Amino acid sequence: MRCPSTSRLTDTGETIDEKLWPTAQIKGRKLTCAHCGSVHSWSKTDVVLGRPIRDHR
Repeated sequence: MRCPSTSRLTDTGETIDEKLWPTAQIKGRKLTCAHCGSVHSWSKTDVVLGRPIRDHR
């Protein structure tokens, strides 16, 4: 989701199989933002899907 104060993307800590996303039922959730420290509420419409960064060791 995007922080409403800084406009930076922040990780919700949630993961989901990409194929399940279209039918996922996600109700309002809250998180403490790593960028501004505020608590933000978010829902499915606020999410920007991303792929995990792989460790190339």
